[in-house]
Amino acid sequence: MNSKTTRMAIVALILVVVSGGVFGLVVYKVLAEGDKLEAQISVLEKEKAREESYFRLQRLAEDTVDDRKQLASYFLERESNSIDFLNRIEALAPQMNVTLKTNGLELLVDKGTDSVWVEASFTFGGTRTQVENFIKMLENLPYTLRVNEVDLMARSSDSWNADVILQVKVLTYDK
Repeated sequence: MNSKTTRMAIVALILVVVSGGVFGLVVYKVLAEGDKLEAQISVLEKEKAREESYFRLQRLAEDTVDDRKQLASYFLERESNSIDFLNRIEALAPQMNVTLKTNGLELLVDKGTDSVWVEASFTFGGTRTQVENFIKMLENLPYTLRVNEVDLMARSSDSWNADVILQVKVLTYDK
């Protein structure tokens, strides 16, 4: 081989090595940038999912305002609302033709669930049918309540008394 060919071969070899090095460097940079891009895409997807979740919850909150108000009406919002509850029952008694006496009112905490209840005890009288209908009306009041005790006693053939203890749930999840 002559010297000119050898020089050209060496120059070509150097250019191939440099080109290979540059190509390898470019591939390395592309892979590194690809990893960064994947991480950024992952962050963007998580952020987009959070935004969608937020907007979905916001729409759900807006769509359920009336339902939540209705559900809240089934509970006493606070213990002080028990007066309104008692007034409601005392207003219903004459409409059902029974005499009503409120015996007691106290706040109870259910130890198992930490739920708060207002316990009210009543004595009312009338005919057997009137007393039974008033008990049914109490059981079906639009509150979350439970009738714990009912003692029905005949005073005479047409006069009956009932002692009732019921508990109304106090709304506690809004605290």
